[in-house]
Amino acid sequence: MANITLVEPTSPPRRNRTTAWPWRPVRHFIQLAFMALLFALPLLNWFRIDLRGRFMVIFGQTVWMEEFYFLLLATLMFVFFFMAVTLVLGRVWCGWLCPQTPLSEAANWVLRHIRQARGILRYLLAGGALIVLLAFAAAVGFATMSYIIAPQELWAELTSGSFTPWVWGLLIVTTAVVVLDALFLRHAFCISACPYGMIQSVLTDRDTLRIRFMTERARDCINCYECSRVCPVNLEPRKQKMQLECIDCAECIVACEDVLRPLGKPGLIEFSFGQRSRAQQREFAVSGKALVVTAIFLAYTGVFLYLLVNRSPLAVQVVPDPQQRTAVVNDTVTAAYRVQISNRSRTPDAYQVQVEGLPAGAISVAPNTVALPAGQQGAATVTVRVPRGELPAGSHPFTVVVNSVTQSALTRSQGSSFFVPP
Repeated sequence: MANITLVEPTSPPRRNRTTAWPWRPVRHFIQLAFMALLFALPLLNWFRIDLRGRFMVIFGQTVWMEEFYFLLLATLMFVFFFMAVTLVLGRVWCGWLCPQTPLSEAANWVLRHIRQARGILRYLLAGGALIVLLAFAAAVGFATMSYIIAPQELWAELTSGSFTPWVWGLLIVTTAVVVLDALFLRHAFCISACPYGMIQSVLTDRDTLRIRFMTERARDCINCYECSRVCPVNLEPRKQKMQLECIDCAECIVACEDVLRPLGKPGLIEFSFGQRSRAQQREFAVSGKALVVTAIFLAYTGVFLYLLVNRSPLAVQVVPDPQQRTAVVNDTVTAAYRVQISNRSRTPDAYQVQVEGLPAGAISVAPNTVALPAGQQGAATVTVRVPRGELPAGSHPFTVVVNSVTQSALTRSQGSSFFVPP
């Protein structure tokens, strides 16, 4: 490895913004787009968990408590997605998507300009910045609460002042956390407290994407320390050991290129899969571990999408009634079945229960029509009474058909069997 001689810092030449790739504007655009998406998800009914109604909304579909395996699958998808991203791209989430990073960068930028101001202007800037921060924090609090309370209900309660104490408490706490974070924590949270950053050491390997100083061109370094000065987490990018605190924001890449390109030289810092030089890097640098984790993520995603696409707003289950076992009384075979009906839609509905496959005179259904509010379950009992000899001994399949009263196309059926003892 080439030696780097550290000398007294020299003043860099006048910057000429000629970066080979616009890392900074692209990163800022992605950050803002992702933050806008986080604000929009509950507003567009793409994702939220309604604690009051005890249901979850996924891409406009209502998933009730009994279907919370969707939440389990979504959690597993989330975990394996982040594992795969970390194995391949390192902490690119932290530098390019996590809302903590743009909040910290914006706060640092504002604080820097406030410190540079003099006289009354400093107080005016500080007051204006605090007002903007409080408004932004309140918006973040509202958006966060929208994930657990319908945004329309939340806004109506906010404008009418009819919030319950726990809603006010959560909104105030969320707003306070954002304000305190921007004022005192910022990137210090990323370095010392972020749980995602802490588990990175377990997930990264020698093929993970990271910032690399080109030791093979170390003689071109003019020791201006611009790369260290712009690092938001106060690292020395020229060190060759893996620095887990690095959030892959590319600020050091931009700074180095801005300094060296006016001198006719390309930058000395780059993204690299591992710490290999360009000559040593493999054409396909993704590790087998990353491929396995990605395959698991894709499998969970496939199952999730399949279940979501094929999900019905009406669910029916037929089980033998445990309180009325099959019995023979006065040469009549009697059995009862419980029909569980779930209204998975967001509107009340009524359902008619019919039985096919057995003699009509042998069937009784109580109640024949089951009315259910949105997201609720109900049941009907199907009783079968067949005189001995009318049906041969053995198992006789039948089908329970449940039809929606308000939606003629909505119907579900479930099979079962009636056993006639010899």
